[in-house]
Amino acid sequence: MIDAILTHLSETSFDFRKFANPADLLSGLFEEWVPYYRLKFCIAKVLQPKSNLEIGVRFGYSARTFLEASPSATLLDIDLDSDSFGGEVGARSIGPAKSRRISRPNTARGRRL
Repeated sequence: MIDAILTHLSETSFDFRKFANPADLLSGLFEEWVPYYRLKFCIAKVLQPKSNLEIGVRFGYSARTFLEASPSATLLDIDLDSDSFGGEVGARSIGPAKSRRISRPNTARGRRL
């Protein structure tokens, strides 16, 4: 399996920046992140997961990367209902088809989900 991942890694030109948010305050780091997301893409391409759970979504770059590699997968994203760290207040069901983002109230006040 590792050999297959490494083979894909040497052959792919996947670049998450094609769907990254240019207004991301961390956009200056995008160049450094390309190999990281490329590896995630290759892992998902080889494993072809049927579903993916992501807790802490931010702008959703990882989620989108996994869906690009395994488009038939179902994705469940969970994040705060906050505009901090790239979130979107009121986000309920956004993103690619078969994807759902579930937002919950900020629990900083000690409330339980």
